[in-house]
Amino acid sequence: MQLLQMVENGQLSPEEALSLIRGNQRMSPDNTQEDPPDAAPSGLAGQIRQILVEGVATLLKVPAAKIDLDTGWSSFGFDSISFTGFQSYLAEKLKVDLSMNVFLEYGTINELGEHLLEQTPSLPAATADLAPAYAHEAAGTAESPRVVGSQVAYSAGNVRQTALDKSMWQKTDSSEKADTVPVRGPEVGQNHLRLISSSDQFFTRFWQELGSQKAFTGSYRSYSLEELEEDRHKYIQLLVGTSSGKSMEVVVSGKGSPLVLVGGVGMASPMVLKQFEHFSQKHKVICIHNPGCGLSEDIEDYTLEGRARIIAEVLDGLGVKEPVDFIGFSWGGLLGQTFSVMYPKRISRLVLVSSIYEIVNENPKMNADEAMRLDLEAVPGGEDYSELMECGKSIDQRIFTKYMEYYLPGNQKSYSTMNILRQIQAPVLIVFGRNDTIINTRQSKVMGATIPGAAMLELEDAAHFLFMTHHKQLNLAVEDFLVGNTKPHFFSLKECRAQMLEFERCRLAELQIAGLEEYDGLEERLNNLCTSYAFRFLKDSGIDVSAGAIHDRNEWAMRLRLPAAYTRLLDCMIDMLAEDRIVKLMDSRVKFVADESTVPDPKVLYEACLESYPEFKGMLSFLDYCVGKYQDALTGKIPPVSVLFPKGSSDALEQSNRDTVEHGRERVYAGVVHDTLSLLIDAGEGAEINILEVGGGTGLLTRQLLPLAARANVNYWFTDIGEYFIGKARQNPEFASLNFKTFDITKDPEAQGFTSGSFDAVLGLNVVHATKDIQGTVDNLKPLLAPGGIMMLIEACKRQRWVDMVWGLAEGWWVFEDLHLRQKSPIIDPYAWEKVLAASDFREFHVFPEKDNQRFTADCVIAAAQYR
Repeated sequence: MQLLQMVENGQLSPEEALSLIRGNQRMSPDNTQEDPPDAAPSGLAGQIRQILVEGVATLLKVPAAKIDLDTGWSSFGFDSISFTGFQSYLAEKLKVDLSMNVFLEYGTINELGEHLLEQTPSLPAATADLAPAYAHEAAGTAESPRVVGSQVAYSAGNVRQTALDKSMWQKTDSSEKADTVPVRGPEVGQNHLRLISSSDQFFTRFWQELGSQKAFTGSYRSYSLEELEEDRHKYIQLLVGTSSGKSMEVVVSGKGSPLVLVGGVGMASPMVLKQFEHFSQKHKVICIHNPGCGLSEDIEDYTLEGRARIIAEVLDGLGVKEPVDFIGFSWGGLLGQTFSVMYPKRISRLVLVSSIYEIVNENPKMNADEAMRLDLEAVPGGEDYSELMECGKSIDQRIFTKYMEYYLPGNQKSYSTMNILRQIQAPVLIVFGRNDTIINTRQSKVMGATIPGAAMLELEDAAHFLFMTHHKQLNLAVEDFLVGNTKPHFFSLKECRAQMLEFERCRLAELQIAGLEEYDGLEERLNNLCTSYAFRFLKDSGIDVSAGAIHDRNEWAMRLRLPAAYTRLLDCMIDMLAEDRIVKLMDSRVKFVADESTVPDPKVLYEACLESYPEFKGMLSFLDYCVGKYQDALTGKIPPVSVLFPKGSSDALEQSNRDTVEHGRERVYAGVVHDTLSLLIDAGEGAEINILEVGGGTGLLTRQLLPLAARANVNYWFTDIGEYFIGKARQNPEFASLNFKTFDITKDPEAQGFTSGSFDAVLGLNVVHATKDIQGTVDNLKPLLAPGGIMMLIEACKRQRWVDMVWGLAEGWWVFEDLHLRQKSPIIDPYAWEKVLAASDFREFHVFPEKDNQRFTADCVIAAAQYR
């Protein structure tokens, strides 16, 4: 009420009153401080208590006289950030190494004081100035605390000064200089260079020793721009002077157009080592460490503008005059945004990775180390980068406290860049991980919606430190962006779902393909024909098929001398007989229950089918031909696959296709793939598009996509597991625009010459089901997708007897081991495909047809998924 009355009387401004309420000054009605405690503490215990009280008062702006020594830390407003500053403050004052857990174990000033008393036999001389300072406050002087480095000094109070004004970081007079943050390394003048190290190996040991200060010993010699230009070492570590007399540490690698990397506050160059390795092949990569990070020194002006000026001066010192590409990681994105607006002619393109436009403490109850660890653990395999992260964490804790106090919300500072985002003129790419635990991904999305023309890239299984864990995908996306390729990042499978449904409807209407179910009685007669073939094969193999005969099916495999790979074909035939009530099954026993005379002769059924369905002559003839070779193929006299491809030729199979009316919907979905790819290519607006077709075989899918493959900006790769189909495709003049390569989709793609994240589309027609593990194969192919890339697989989804009897001669037809998905056939239904894509952690996927009634009659599906 007294403050309110003073505001009304004009004695105080509202801002002054607010400052007083926050505890910056302890005022009584006469504008003086409140009465202090009766007496300052004495002795070692008292001195430790003074240090604790002063630390709380200084960091949290709590009046020292009102600090209850038995009140818990949370009551003062401590969080993980302020605890970090307090930890640094106590380490400096008492020369003890404290873990963050100490604040959990000792919850009050008195409890912590008693613990510290046991740990501190004598008080360091550096704290001798505290007693007089505390006495000044106790005596009720009108002085307020001012932080210099990590020490507490006093100056005349100013009620209009906000709690964290710039003056808090001003240089002190000569009597206070001993308490300021020490210069870390030799002093460097404006635009002067000093060489720290030059090597073909990254400075891992330097960073490992950084915390122990070993790396700071010695002096660094002068270095010239001429030497920098001529230095052929891969990594060059420098100190670059600025107009303030302070030097910034820089690591330079490579030759070419300049690419600037700026990380978070304490993020040193080891954390972006993967970017060095990738981009230094074409760029001069310049990693600039923030003040207090590594050997970069403390500065006076911590505003974003001041720090952006430092970056400009560092570039001047390195002789960089042309516009630069700028990648800002995490907090470094704030500097990238500010630099872009302050120096629009000095920046070519801006990339914001895991970045922000305002600083918010997302994890107030967690210290920074734990937050970083948990973020890595949020990504499969993230722990593999923990050592690199440890090497890259480098920050003077006293300077870190400055950052925290300056930029945390509520400190009335320019910590938000929202008001300048629309002023950014350079092209911008924003990359973020969906699982980021350090910052809220909302910030990336807001920036994307605010910055004119900004491109967005969300990595669906990445977190904050994606520049380490997902460096391949990130680097390729950034590389394309830097050379002007926007890539199809704007293509959204989710948004295209309705269009794909329309493509499906139109292609069905256009092609008017009638499925087998639309030919009256055909499916039933085909099933009967296959059953009679199976019965005849067993009888011709010497099996007693008379009614009442009982056999052990396991003995049949040995008796028939079936290769192990084809026992499932035998099981398939037994199941047909059981389904048609010719045999009964019990465990491994098979009992013939139908009289042999009731089983039609397959020759009669075959001729009847040919007469009734002449448009299926090719299919029926090939089925009859294949089964006629069973005795030789399944007893090892001839290779079974040679039946399908006699003399290694696919001519018989292709002739069969030509002599059979089109009845499968593969061409419908090949058309849908074509139409969807067109959307993806168009979304890239001329950017280079890389397409990979796996299991190309006879080129049934390829032919539908040739008009797209012929586009100037499209690179189409035709692959298959063996050289046979590759060789035939090479000889086909229609395929002249394609690239060719053998590729086993079940093995490591990189070991076969394919780079992760390099394809915008991965396509296949009836190939993935022919592998041991459908899930594993999809998981193996997924890393080949670039961010925003799509996988579209056309796969048979309906088990058909005649298909099993023909393709069952291919050993690969029966190799499946994923029995949780399939037990009797390599074919899985549309619902199982949805489970596969979900288990592969695709966040956006669709399986067509979508309607239940259509799925029950469908013979194939298109499984489409997007990696984001």
